[in-house]
Amino acid sequence: MTSTKLLHLTLALCALCAAASAVLFSGAWFASVDANGASSVSTARIELHLLAGGEPATGTVLIPADGLRPGETDARTRIVELKNAGDVPAKLALDFADAPTGAGLQLLHALNLIVDDCGADDQCASPTQAFSGSLPDATDVDFPPALATGASRFVRLRLRWPEDNDDPSLYGVSTQFAFHWSATTS
Repeated sequence: MTSTKLLHLTLALCALCAAASAVLFSGAWFASVDANGASSVSTARIELHLLAGGEPATGTVLIPADGLRPGETDARTRIVELKNAGDVPAKLALDFADAPTGAGLQLLHALNLIVDDCGADDQCASPTQAFSGSLPDATDVDFPPALATGASRFVRLRLRWPEDNDDPSLYGVSTQFAFHWSATTS
């Protein structure tokens, strides 16, 4: 090997060692500090209380409608208290759920449901009507604004069988239905 080639090889090897030393002893350090606090989850939870005459009602029947007949002037009524038992404000909504089939569903279409938002008044003296129509049409009935933590809203449910929906084939028919109450964070 010639001395020029040996010199070039030595210089290349020295340059490579110098570059490796620079990387090894560069002093570059990486440090990460997480300054975020603890994670938390907030929930919307609603307690439902049935009231009869301003007092807690017993049983599981939401709207007692035994013996309801077409054209009755007094609607079957129940006031429901919705209390925000969660830790964030909650938007409230009501949906019809668990529709029966056959004559039971036909009867629910004949009945008229009126939903009144009573606000904070458990006697429902000056309500705002939120819905009026057949039970199966009661979907996405909202109660704005969002309910504050620990606060209550009262909702009056009235069930009628209008005289113009009189259908003798529905006499003696019984049915069951359910509502789905929801609370979502605002």
